[in-house]
Amino acid sequence: MVAATASWRPVRPLGFDAGYTFGYRRDPAETDYRIRSHVASTGFGWEITKDLGFGAHYYWERNDTEGFEPTYGSRATASLSYGVSWR
Repeated sequence: MVAATASWRPVRPLGFDAGYTFGYRRDPAETDYRIRSHVASTGFGWEITKDLGFGAHYYWERNDTEGFEPTYGSRATASLSYGVSWR
């Protein structure tokens, strides 16, 4: 598996990220059976206040299995989080 991620924070409350992962698998018992997978993602996070944050991400995936048509999938997520640090 090989993975790469990049992040960028242009201003303190806002950050962006992007990533890509490539995976290669094969069945040791059946060497002709190979799977190659690709996953790409992108998203952002926003610190609305000290304790409140919002984030959204998008993921895309492709799997190539020997002898079959490629399969694709994608999903989008959004989250609102609240947390307090007790000291």
